[in-house]
Amino acid sequence: MEWAGLGAMGIVGLILGLIGGGGAILTMPILVYLFFVPPALATSYSLFVVGLVSILGVWRYHLQGLVDYRTAILFVLPSFVGTYAARHLLLPIIPDIVWDNHLFVVHKDQLIMVGFACVMLAASTSMIRPRTSISDPHESGELQIKKLLILGLLIGFLAGFVGAGGGFLIIPALVFWGRLPMARAVATSLLIIATNSLVAFAGDLLSDVMVDWIFLARLTAVAAVGLMAGVRMSRIVSPGTLKVAFGWLVLVMGAWILTKQVL
Repeated sequence: MEWAGLGAMGIVGLILGLIGGGGAILTMPILVYLFFVPPALATSYSLFVVGLVSILGVWRYHLQGLVDYRTAILFVLPSFVGTYAARHLLLPIIPDIVWDNHLFVVHKDQLIMVGFACVMLAASTSMIRPRTSISDPHESGELQIKKLLILGLLIGFLAGFVGAGGGFLIIPALVFWGRLPMARAVATSLLIIATNSLVAFAGDLLSDVMVDWIFLARLTAVAAVGLMAGVRMSRIVSPGTLKVAFGWLVLVMGAWILTKQVL
């Protein structure tokens, strides 16, 4: 099972390098179902691996001049607020037993996994469905900035709660409201994911989360190798085709996790 988990982490890095997002959404189920990490702790581990691996991708794209730092800052600042609210205000107050009416019991870990499965289903729809612009070309720059700030806050909250990078939502936001070309949106999304994930993980450390650093180092190393391969392959593989195929995989996995947790 461990070798299967390490192989899956390599695929996570590969997908992050190829399409700038999406791969992170596999990290949680890999940690929970292949490495048997408790869901609450898995959200922290996921943030660390995704954040550190994304930095490597940012550096490669930075050398190509594709990272839009101004847009990234606009998005990241409110995202910090959303992530902090999710991890340090909401998660700590959720009891271990969320619901108990003698017929069925809902535990905190189960709630997290159900929420994560719902995010996966939403992500798969975003990846599979052809994108049409929903931004008014005559929209003022000030209104675009406001939309990016609001989206940064919401996506940061979501990422903090389920331990995903949120790239499947960040990239459309950067394309539609940040008006970035797809290549720059992919590169910039990695910077946002890296910053948001590592800041959230640092907050977890301050909350005395117990971390197995050797285990995390192994996962990160394997994912990093996958990411480097993905960045190289991104020059010859169509990101659009890959994103749709990956969307179907996420849809199947999300439905499976939801069924497993509910039934």
